[in-house]
Amino acid sequence: SQIVMETRDRPVFRVDLALPKTMKLERVVAPGFFEWGVTEEADRNLATIHLTGGMQGKFSLNIEGSLGNRNPNDPVPLAAIEVVGVERQTGDVVVQADPAYDVVADDSDLKGIQVVTLDKTYAWLAAEQRATKRLALQFSKPGYQGTLKVARRKAEVACLTVSNILISGRTIRETALLQYEIQNSGIREVTFQLPASLRSARIKTALMRRKTIEEVDADWVRVRVELQDEVLGTLKVLVEHDRLVSGEKHQATVPIVERVDRID
Repeated sequence: SQIVMETRDRPVFRVDLALPKTMKLERVVAPGFFEWGVTEEADRNLATIHLTGGMQGKFSLNIEGSLGNRNPNDPVPLAAIEVVGVERQTGDVVVQADPAYDVVADDSDLKGIQVVTLDKTYAWLAAEQRATKRLALQFSKPGYQGTLKVARRKAEVACLTVSNILISGRTIRETALLQYEIQNSGIREVTFQLPASLRSARIKTALMRRKTIEEVDADWVRVRVELQDEVLGTLKVLVEHDRLVSGEKHQATVPIVERVDRID
């Protein structure tokens, strides 16, 4: 959190910040030489920043802290930070989140703060922070309250399949490329079906943790590829299989892609 102070008439040597009881202050950045500490009170924590040389005019304080560990879908209370003893305090709150999550605020639950459009924060939010911001709020006085709801985004997955057969001497090499395009949220596995004759095919992809083969029926098997981590963006899966040339008819391998929104 960045706190911009503006003083008149005389320098300020001390700034007190009222923090939520659940907030653990981890870092403070202030101009010049300073010291800081936190005192636990009944219903809040009080952070005191001593500015050794005093500050006058306009200056900034930056603080960083944590509200503790939470489960991914737990509601998150707004961390209201009050500058104690000032004439007026206004501000903006921008909520950033992992690309896999959405964050919303229930207007009926907000007190003393309101949701505003994200573009109102472009002037002061760093460029690298804009991609992860989900919500912007604005308050005109301290003491605001509210709860944010966190929900996992549904992944949007499209897949392009390309099949190829190369006949060389006595060998037929079959290759199938499955190119997944994953948006909104990452995925940890992909599944597709192959003809049962390709049960022993080589499966190659980045970050593969484990591959399992399941029988669907007499003609098809299901390939389940588990990934080491969530993948967002492009994921390529290559299927390779070699067999001997025979006098029988041969049909090109076209995988049946499962659990996607679009197949090209």
